[in-house]
Amino acid sequence: MVPGVARYQGCPVPDVDKDGVNDEDDKCPNEPGPASNFGCPLIKTEVIAKLNAAAAGISFYPGTEKFSPKSNTALAAVLKILQDDPTYKVDISVYTDNKGSAEKNLMLSQNQANAIKSFLMSKGIDESRINAKGFGADKKRVEMTLHNY
Repeated sequence: MVPGVARYQGCPVPDVDKDGVNDEDDKCPNEPGPASNFGCPLIKTEVIAKLNAAAAGISFYPGTEKFSPKSNTALAAVLKILQDDPTYKVDISVYTDNKGSAEKNLMLSQNQANAIKSFLMSKGIDESRINAKGFGADKKRVEMTLHNY
């Protein structure tokens, strides 16, 4: 009774969660969410704010990938966010200061990003949920982005 397409034998393209995003394009086909988030539910602004605050609290001893002691609380906060919702994935971006060569800073920032990833994995977060990237001396901070697709 409803027009469709040939690849579905004349039926409409499926949209199981009825969010208006066809299942073939929906990264969360069983949970409704807007097309702007690939059909996945939006992450609450409070959770994003907590993640941003935690990321800002992660620091390293200069020139190393060893966390400074004040990072413990921030790392615990990131861990809790990921433990509280197993659909969340995190992109970790680390930038260094501009001391040393660009090549050295790029390697250091990647090692620092990997240190955060290793910490989270050591606490039970699956590697598939974490993307870690170093960006050298563009900025001097850690940034994180949450997504659920």
